Amino acid sequence: MIGTVRDLGLIFLLVAMFDGCIHCSQIQSLVKLKKIHCKASHPELVSLEECNILDMVNESKVQTLCYFKEKPINQVNLRMKSYVKRPMGYVPFVIDITVDWCEFLIKRSNIILKRLFDLVEKYSNMHTKCPITETFIYLNASIDKDRGFHLPFKFPAGDYRIDFITTFNTVIHVVTYLYFEVE
Repeated sequence: MIGTVRDLGLIFLLVAMFDGCIHCSQIQSLVKLKKIHCKASHPELVSLEECNILDMVNESKVQTLCYFKEKPINQVNLRMKSYVKRPMGYVPFVIDITVDWCEFLIKRSNIILKRLFDLVEKYSNMHTKCPITETFIYLNASIDKDRGFHLPFKFPAGDYRIDFITTFNTVIHVVTYLYFEVE
């Protein structure tokens, strides 16, 4: 039974994302990236070489580069938590999901994660199936020079943060904090 504000917020988000009017220009939100920050719990097992937004003449690039010193990676879990900025700081907002990344890559069954992954998949090698034998995982996405892109659905305006907490082989934790503004 739906009884919490969090559940109602999730329903609002899902209705906004999938209201059947994906290509309507009046139903969209402008997202502007502010910053990205990454950290690893075990630097001896994983090395974060890049984690930044580069501003260039005609575009901006979001770059992350994570080298694995322990291979293969047999188990990957991803927890995604969203926060909205309020006067007292960032507070939880709607999304708090955990998925088995290896299973997600096969089934693509989590609709929220699928929509976000579709935005960045072509700019990365994060689609590598498990076990992961790659030396590194990267993201090199280009966005416009104002660090913005449009979502094909309406989203409440404000400042947000999404935390991506990734666990590799149950030991290595890599956390990526993505800060952005929705207009």
